Amino acid sequence: MSRNFSNASAPSTIKARASVGLCGVRGSYEGTVSSFWKIGGPVVGITVAVGLFVLPEIRKKLGKARIENEKQKSVIRKDEACENSRIKKDEVEQQCDLDIRKAKGLSQVKIDETRALFEIRREFGPMGKSTGQEQNPHEDVSLGEWLQWFNREFPMPCHSAIPHISTILDGCPEGFRPAMLFHLLGGYGALAFSNVRARYLDGRYHSPSLQVIIEGGQGSGKSVFKDVYEQDLFQRVVMDNRLKSRTGRTDRIVQIVGTDISKARLMEVIANSRGLSLYAMETEIDTIRKSASKGGGFSSDLLRKAFSGEAVSLDNKHTRDDCRGDFSVRLNYTFTGTPGAVRRFFTDEDYENGTASRICFCAIPEQDRSVPEFDLPEGEELERMRDQLGEWREKYCLRTAEDGTDIPADEYLTDLSYVHGPLGNWIGEQKKADDRMRRMVSPRMATIAFHAAIVLHMLAGEPGEDNPKMRKAVCKLTVYIANHCMERFLHKYYKGAYPVMEKMAGLPLRRKLTDEEIECWYPLWHTPGEDGQPLGYGRIAKMIGVDRDSVKNAFKRYERRNGLR
Repeated sequence: MSRNFSNASAPSTIKARASVGLCGVRGSYEGTVSSFWKIGGPVVGITVAVGLFVLPEIRKKLGKARIENEKQKSVIRKDEACENSRIKKDEVEQQCDLDIRKAKGLSQVKIDETRALFEIRREFGPMGKSTGQEQNPHEDVSLGEWLQWFNREFPMPCHSAIPHISTILDGCPEGFRPAMLFHLLGGYGALAFSNVRARYLDGRYHSPSLQVIIEGGQGSGKSVFKDVYEQDLFQRVVMDNRLKSRTGRTDRIVQIVGTDISKARLMEVIANSRGLSLYAMETEIDTIRKSASKGGGFSSDLLRKAFSGEAVSLDNKHTRDDCRGDFSVRLNYTFTGTPGAVRRFFTDEDYENGTASRICFCAIPEQDRSVPEFDLPEGEELERMRDQLGEWREKYCLRTAEDGTDIPADEYLTDLSYVHGPLGNWIGEQKKADDRMRRMVSPRMATIAFHAAIVLHMLAGEPGEDNPKMRKAVCKLTVYIANHCMERFLHKYYKGAYPVMEKMAGLPLRRKLTDEEIECWYPLWHTPGEDGQPLGYGRIAKMIGVDRDSVKNAFKRYERRNGLR
């Protein structure tokens, strides 16, 4: 409040003005002094009251207004931030959609390329010629159909002159014989003739290294291969190795290893094997795949080295002094599994980089209603075979001293030059083919066959020039093995699109002969027929309307039951 006094008019006249700030109260007065005091007193009081009571309320209201204004501004800023965030989110989502569509486009291109490759493989056969629509994808070709095709194109040669092999194969159904042949050769190569060497076409000395994988459907009889190995022929070897494993003695050589063995333990066993071949048998190939994925001993690089006996190094702080250094890897094995499990075990890369071409792929037929019947050796015959196996082990593998120490046999060199010619001719025939993969893998398939020939040659008693008949039998089986390895590998490499396999109609029935049929036909066995030729298994089977194996197994059961053999 301010007051202004003026005495310009007269001493008794006064001019006064009063105001209250912030647009509150304004007032003025002009008159006598007495009148001023009569009027000004209340005015002054009112002004003071306004200043004391009204102004705080005004300021309070102005403060609330400012707060409301700030709140509105905050809401506006918040709305702007939300809008900006929503815009950025939309931009990110749009970019994500673009990236996803781009990725899907690239993925679809890859899928289309893969499909085109499969179509090309399906369209063109091994000779580079179009095969039209007759070829089937992998899942449409059964194992039994492939075996029928192969047996028709490449019949198994006579094996009756090869001891042990003929005894076992004669007791197997026809569809099991190729797989059983490879299984036996791998087992004998590692556990009977481990230190036998023979010079090959490349001028190097090779060992009987064989890696066998057998495909069979569920319930098809894959377990028979383990029975032959573990309970029949190699029972003594299996039991002896189990005892050696438990002793922990480093002067005892363990040749049989489990497939769940750790990598460190397998390296120690290899180092302690002193150049002898190891052997492994596994009926579920998925077990090996899962173990290898967790760092198990049976890795793909180790299996590749085992094919040619390459060296591995073992030297770390946990290694025993006697296990340090470089050691040759020698490992034979037989793994069995369903077709799906075998596909999971090998990738497409394994077929391209040479891993799969080192494998002897085999197959056994699917079983419908009938159970495959085997007539395997037993009793005295089996014991004689085990005794012979023991003799071979001491001469070509190892012998055990009186104190229990295992002493490896010296390397034994044998002459297998008579096989070079047939294998060289076989490679030449494969090289003439237009199929690039056939030309590429033919030397390796011949090498596998040569490894198998080492075992056949030793089983046959190392036939010399004075025994051409036995040598011819070994050569024929060797070429047969090369053809089997080649055709089965190509079938798997081309995803079943190779070769064209015609289904064989009217296959002979596989069943168990009745007692009446056996009593009727057994006396006629080996007697002359209407044409003067003796009645064998095949002719009798054709007359009855069953397969040859059914007749053969029935007659052998009849002989055992009646003490005729």
